[in-house]
Amino acid sequence: MKVVLASKNQHKLVEMRDILAAQGVEVRLIYDDMGCIFSLPRDYNEQLAARGIQCRVFNRFVPIMSLRLNNRVLESEVGADVEVEETGTTFEENSLLKARAVMECTGLPSIADDSGLVVDALNGAPGVYSARYGGEGLDDVGRYRLLLENMRGQLDRTCRFVSVITLCMPNGDVITARGECRGTLAYAPQGENGFGYDPVFFVPEKKKTFAQLTGEEKNAISHRGNALKEFQIKLERYLNGSNK
Repeated sequence: MKVVLASKNQHKLVEMRDILAAQGVEVRLIYDDMGCIFSLPRDYNEQLAARGIQCRVFNRFVPIMSLRLNNRVLESEVGADVEVEETGTTFEENSLLKARAVMECTGLPSIADDSGLVVDALNGAPGVYSARYGGEGLDDVGRYRLLLENMRGQLDRTCRFVSVITLCMPNGDVITARGECRGTLAYAPQGENGFGYDPVFFVPEKKKTFAQLTGEEKNAISHRGNALKEFQIKLERYLNGSNK
């Protein structure tokens, strides 16, 4: 079954790719060898193959050094160039909005993720607005710095990452899976790995932030990893004709 991953967030795509491959799911990646020449290692094909990921290279001789080219050509491969306004008030609603929009555009089964950080002392903020927290002008560092500032003086620092994965089928069927990872908000950023709020999300069991974990360590316990594990179970039941 050919499925479209409905996301333009490269970090999410990398995590979903690695988690699915680690669970034995066949993953095929389409990428632009020339367009990514400055951002990918020379042995990228071999690295992916070692993770069980088949890689198809295209546009090998197109002399345009642009990461945007990669997205444009990939979109043309599946007939999709969709910008989805995330108007939902829950992760489930936004995940469904994105998956359904791409499915309707491509005619193919489409998977989307909506995720964010939920902080108890802030009544669940930033929540579904995690990627837009503080406005469009802030980058990842600006957003988690704003979050730390808004949490100044707060003793209750419990929080959780949430991920909702949704698959929309052309026949109207929908499969949804939710995963969470609980932790606490650090008082200062720590670590260089990951993205988003990872440097300030502390996992007590590991005594590290997400940004201090390796990709493999993070994926084994993360909200997205947990959501994809649940999703795989539900998808197998669906394909076998069982209840979703």
